[in-house]
Amino acid sequence: TGFDASGSSITSGSLTTYEWDFDNNGTYETNSGGNTAENYTFPGAGNYTVGLQITSDRGCKQNTNSTVTVDPNPVAAFTASEVCLGVSTDFDAGGSSIVSGSIVKYEWDFDNDGIFETDLGAVSTASFTFSGAGDHTVGLRVTSDKGCQHTTTGTITIDPNPVASFTPDRVCFGNTTAFDAGSS
Repeated sequence: TGFDASGSSITSGSLTTYEWDFDNNGTYETNSGGNTAENYTFPGAGNYTVGLQITSDRGCKQNTNSTVTVDPNPVAAFTASEVCLGVSTDFDAGGSSIVSGSIVKYEWDFDNDGIFETDLGAVSTASFTFSGAGDHTVGLRVTSDKGCQHTTTGTITIDPNPVASFTPDRVCFGNTTAFDAGSS
């Protein structure tokens, strides 16, 4: 989470120190020196009180507190049907979850290029037909109603189709013929 104290001011002199209290214990553990910006990663979702104490070049201090809301990340998950080449694979991301809020967007990357080309909005199911047999990496990115995202990938196996072949004997009308499928 990024914090910006550049809105702090003083009418005479200058501000020399920006100190931050991220755990709301009354102690300003993070000293940014003269930098007005600071980054901090909270341990999880929830509401946190953050304190800022500024000091002027004359040693005068002022502090303020503000509440920061850290929204939960969704968890992306999906299943897929195992199919043969030429058959559409069905994907279901209905197992994706979020602690609070809702998932509002499901995006798919079926060609493993890192670009989520298929945006189905709030629809958690998709279908795709792969052009070749073998293993294919598929990506899913879900977005919550607060704009938080999570991405996962999975390997989908597309089974090759068998090749049917047989050779008949040459036969005269009325006679029985034999078929050999041994080359299939």
